[in-house]
Amino acid sequence: MKPIAIALLAALVTISAARAEATPQQWVRHSSFSEFRQGEMKNIALEGGGTLTLGPEFAPVEAFPPQAFVWALVVDSAGRIYAGTGNQGTVYVIADGEARPALETDDLQVLSLALGEGDVVYAGCAPSGKIYRIPPDGEPNVFCETGQTYIWALAVSDTGHIYAATGPEGKILRIDPAGEEIETLFDSPEPHILSMALTNDAVFAGSDRNGLVYRISKEDGEVSLAHDAPQTELRSMAADDAGNIYFGSAEGIRPAPEQVPRRVPIQQTGGRRGGQQPGGNANQTSRRPPAARRDAGSNSPAVTATNTVHRIDPDGRVTELFRMQGMAFLSMLWHDDALYVGTAGEQGKVVRIASAEEVAILAALEQPHILSLVRAREGGLLAGTGNDGRIYRTTALVAEEGTYTSPVQDTNIRSNWGSFVLDTILPEGAAVALSTRSGNSQTPDDTWSSWTEPAAMTRRAKIESPPARFLQYRLALSRGPDDATPAVRQVAFPYLQQNYPPTVDWIRVAPGNAGEHGDGTLSGIVTISWSASDPNDDTLHSELFFRGTDERNWKRLQNEPEQTQFAWDTHAVPDGTYELKVRVTDAPNNPPPRALSGSLVSEPVRVDNTPPTVEITQIELDGRRATIEATAEDAATEIAAARYSVNAGPWLPLLPVDEMFDQKTEHLKLTTDELEPGEHTLVVQVEDAAGNVGAAKRVFEIPEE
Repeated sequence: MKPIAIALLAALVTISAARAEATPQQWVRHSSFSEFRQGEMKNIALEGGGTLTLGPEFAPVEAFPPQAFVWALVVDSAGRIYAGTGNQGTVYVIADGEARPALETDDLQVLSLALGEGDVVYAGCAPSGKIYRIPPDGEPNVFCETGQTYIWALAVSDTGHIYAATGPEGKILRIDPAGEEIETLFDSPEPHILSMALTNDAVFAGSDRNGLVYRISKEDGEVSLAHDAPQTELRSMAADDAGNIYFGSAEGIRPAPEQVPRRVPIQQTGGRRGGQQPGGNANQTSRRPPAARRDAGSNSPAVTATNTVHRIDPDGRVTELFRMQGMAFLSMLWHDDALYVGTAGEQGKVVRIASAEEVAILAALEQPHILSLVRAREGGLLAGTGNDGRIYRTTALVAEEGTYTSPVQDTNIRSNWGSFVLDTILPEGAAVALSTRSGNSQTPDDTWSSWTEPAAMTRRAKIESPPARFLQYRLALSRGPDDATPAVRQVAFPYLQQNYPPTVDWIRVAPGNAGEHGDGTLSGIVTISWSASDPNDDTLHSELFFRGTDERNWKRLQNEPEQTQFAWDTHAVPDGTYELKVRVTDAPNNPPPRALSGSLVSEPVRVDNTPPTVEITQIELDGRRATIEATAEDAATEIAAARYSVNAGPWLPLLPVDEMFDQKTEHLKLTTDELEPGEHTLVVQVEDAAGNVGAAKRVFEIPEE
């Protein structure tokens, strides 16, 4: 390339950079998994690469009466759905579009369910620690009493043995098929075993205090530690057909309690009741408490910790598959060659993990906790939720339509909006529509504008919401023929903040030699520094000026606009009192007439570079002692110190007659120690408040006695 072409290219690059810096508008861009997942999704899936598509449609099972928690779900060979619930300790069965109690207990919670041979369902309860047996036809009964408080997880082996994960003693129990022999397979040092999964030859268990995964041999009960997780709680676990074990952490969820109060027995009012426990007054406990709402304050605190999903291979190798802050992993299901995980957060989400590289959020439900997942007999998934216990069923692999609502976008200052830009793949017949709203409060309320009418988008659309500090957008996706779904890969929009003037926050002067005297008088070369800020975070340029307090016009001291300090040689100005002014402008980011400025004037400062004068006015002799009087005077500042030396000896302090340095003119007096007869040299040195030093010398003689 020729030199002239290189120079032209460099000039163009410089101009482009200058233009980029001078552009006042800013952009909001969302294109990653972590950015999109902050929004609310309804029938929307989020792929690991950060693409929004229509996901499977989850609809509530209408026949199921809302509970506080749906802790566990199983589906038998006939397609009957069993749900273990709280806070009434009931197992519901849903079949033929109807739900009825299959088991009513005096416990608060049915925490776990397992399906055995012949479609027998086993139910683990708290706080009694009982395990119930529910046959498909016939009365439920107490299968065994474990002596524990919590039955967190149940599993049935191919031999018909029941395995139970318990607390608060952290045991794995193995129970024979008749429920008569209860063997402690593993007694851990942890208070709770919260999760469990079986392979052909081992039981895997996840704990709650130290986040440990244990492997217990079915054959001889030998225990080994498979993994020590950085999180404290492992609430979910699953196994695949190849013997891989998956587990997820739930740091940030309220920990497993040490005790649960026993529920008052209730009167049997229908359905099947397990055990031979006496009934009670039905008025003592509500049969169907109002469901805990999603916004129930402390019932569903936000998850702030980072949690992980891991896989343990049959050879013991541990691999991290997924990590996310603000999610806790509460339930797991291996299905169709992928792991499905139910989470806790602002929305309970169903996450599909095919591998560490293939992760997608399939659905987000209204409830904050997905406590249980199971495969429906006809295909698809069933999900049980908490803090509003519902059962959801997938009714379509690709929903007909879905909406994605972004988090509230804060531009910090009232802003104008540009055009919304969409990077999307739109199959024929599929569509994406945009709505926005804006306001000046962090949480949308009645002061916000209404949602704009949905505007069909292909690439770009003008944002119609009024100027404000906050903006929220909503995308409505609809499918085309043959389940063709739009794919939104990136959204972006520019905004232009209302410009506010910058401010100079402070001006500081670091004195030279006068610093120790503390009155701010300047001399020599001093450092002037300042700090400025801008509400818009614009780049600022500065100018420094000075003027005498008896002058009208400001004179420029510094013209290096990017600097925020200046070395001022005060010898260049006469002694006197001056003011300093710093002016800043946001012009680098704002062309006229948007550019604004601000300034600050310092407190008056004195400049004094002239040393004080000293005159030794009188020397009187008294024997071998000399009494000396002197006068020190400075035109600009007060005398700050004085000292004297005789015959080049050590400097000795000297005080004014009134013993106080507080005047521009001071009268000094001293009497020497006894001196040898002969000639002596006296030097008196004084210093003003700016550190300038003046001196006087006299020679006098002590006569021979």
